[in-house]
Amino acid sequence: MPLSIRTTRSAAERSTARLSKGSRIVVMRSAGPRLAGKEGVVVGNGATINQVRVLLDSSKHCITLHARFLGPEGEP
Repeated sequence: MPLSIRTTRSAAERSTARLSKGSRIVVMRSAGPRLAGKEGVVVGNGATINQVRVLLDSSKHCITLHARFLGPEGEP
């Protein structure tokens, strides 16, 4: 008997879905003291489904972060 195929989306897929290109974000405290509380904008997807490319305010270059470290603006 074959294993059933999961049709529901994982938590990572749901979190990256709400972080669409152009969304304003804030970096969570769990990302560490250097990045915690910084705000920016989503510029695209990373190499994997869990990664998001972001441009932090007052930064020249984009960085790639795991989606679990990002939240919608106004949520530190």
